[in-house]
Amino acid sequence: VAFRLGTSTRLDDRLHAMCQMKTLPLSQLIQAIYPDMYPVHTLDDKNAKEIDGKVCPQPPRIHLSAEKLDFRGAFLMDAGDKIFIYIGKNIDPQFCSRVLGVASYSSIPEEM
Repeated sequence: VAFRLGTSTRLDDRLHAMCQMKTLPLSQLIQAIYPDMYPVHTLDDKNAKEIDGKVCPQPPRIHLSAEKLDFRGAFLMDAGDKIFIYIGKNIDPQFCSRVLGVASYSSIPEEM
């Protein structure tokens, strides 16, 4: 954002991004520039950890690359201060129902 060319970026956003680049600890800066991505459509108890008596699945971290995305999958991207969820348009309706509480991909509200 700070050094973006050819698009209209608000000055406040540009300044915020530049300040973050100057002040974030290295580990957080790397995560902001190269976020972690996890496939959440394939969660299972294989590498799960027990935390406070509950089983917490631990999905593998995958390379942040378009070739790793699948139109039949759901992926979580952790950028440190923001978390994004990418839902492929051919996701299993059962996943949409269990996880998102909607019948299918087309039923997912835009603001979600």
